[in-house]
Amino acid sequence: MKPNIFFLVIDGLRADKFYGSNKSSITPNIDVLLKKGTYFNQSISSAPFTFGAVSSFLTSLYPFECLIKEKSIYKRDRKIKTYIEKLQGDGYHSYAILPEIMYYIGINEVFEHLQTYKRSSKIYNGLGEQIIKKLESEEMKEPWIFYLHIYDLQWITDYDSYANYENGENDTKNGKNRYERRLSLVDVWLGKIFERINLDKTLIVLTSDHGHELGDYDEELDEYAISLQKMRLKYYDKGKIFRICNQISSKFPRVLSPLKAKMAKTYVSYRDKKIKNIKNIIPEIQKISKEGLSVYERRIRERAEIYTVGGFDERYRVPLLFVGPSIPSQKVIQQQVRSIDIFPTICEIINLEIMKDRRGRSLWPIINGRQQDELPICIESTVNSPLSSASEIIGIRTSDFKYFRDKSDSNKNVNLYDLKVDPLEEHNIAKQNHEIIERMELLLKQLETRKDFDYAISECDVDEVESKMIEQELKKLGYI
Repeated sequence: MKPNIFFLVIDGLRADKFYGSNKSSITPNIDVLLKKGTYFNQSISSAPFTFGAVSSFLTSLYPFECLIKEKSIYKRDRKIKTYIEKLQGDGYHSYAILPEIMYYIGINEVFEHLQTYKRSSKIYNGLGEQIIKKLESEEMKEPWIFYLHIYDLQWITDYDSYANYENGENDTKNGKNRYERRLSLVDVWLGKIFERINLDKTLIVLTSDHGHELGDYDEELDEYAISLQKMRLKYYDKGKIFRICNQISSKFPRVLSPLKAKMAKTYVSYRDKKIKNIKNIIPEIQKISKEGLSVYERRIRERAEIYTVGGFDERYRVPLLFVGPSIPSQKVIQQQVRSIDIFPTICEIINLEIMKDRRGRSLWPIINGRQQDELPICIESTVNSPLSSASEIIGIRTSDFKYFRDKSDSNKNVNLYDLKVDPLEEHNIAKQNHEIIERMELLLKQLETRKDFDYAISECDVDEVESKMIEQELKKLGYI
């Protein structure tokens, strides 16, 4: 009998906050899983944001290969088969519960049974019960793969949900900051969820799409980030009148589409006037003192104000844990592996052929103690929207060095870090190590399948109204 597969993604969870001496959260249920399985302590995601990272590990390709541009958003390339679809072809029934914003990337077309939830839904205020109800229902036919994606850590600056998260988020015993305290409280619900899973016939894979600098916020920065989020919500609030009009227009027949488009255009014009002073947020950067801070601390604090994602590990290094009947227990592997290797590994564990035209490879030999050469990983600053102001970089990471630079100009924004002696990536040694950079550039050239690693353009007709609405939501969330 094929094992069921429980695939858990905790959005924004960093590797060093999941396992190791840098973790202060209290997670007894996660710790039990760690003892029962094999953990990869140096797993690297391909992208620092959800859309690129999820599309990448579902296809076992890099983001520039599996994403397409569609107006104000990146979407998965529908022409590329995902591993979920491959599992379905092998008799698996696919189920998923994930945040509704992921609907935008076309993931709704991947799973047979999909439930989405609003960003305000957290595992403690109804989502947990929804997950448990799904696991206990008789509608899940075996063998199944259940993809669960939770957002509790990613939106730690959502002050409304924070205000409702009782019984521990203010208790420093649960962690040194809100991020780690939130993880402690998430762990309580994970324990309830794991109780509903038969570990004797289920393969559990626990990972994250990307890490987050939130994990290193102090109390002052926590409060500051929340105040910025309040400002964003205030500026981008559509207002009661718009919501009513939108509900009415959504029921318009197709013949009235021009009128609906005109209404949307009118609203966008009004909104742009309303938020033209959004740049007033930027001077707030100056209010945070940077005197006496390390390079790493300064970088973390600057990220609180605006997304300027580079190629640093706080965004790319993620946990990766396998637990199941055939998985060795109490094993920690230090070798660098890639998120694009996850589904090829799942396939080998369940005796399913791996897709030959993909980047990833199975980690099953390493899990079983056999030596496997380490492969470099391509990282890129793929954000959730082409309209983002974040700088675009491309790079290569090995266990020894991290190299990244501007995506279209190899002489711009050049960074090189010795990860063995400088794990926080504070000292750029690019100017003194041209030979290493040449080797890294050669590795990039070997990976490049498109000019300047650029994305394909969607060939589909784009609904302008829908595109504007998506753009509005991404702005509200701070992605643009």
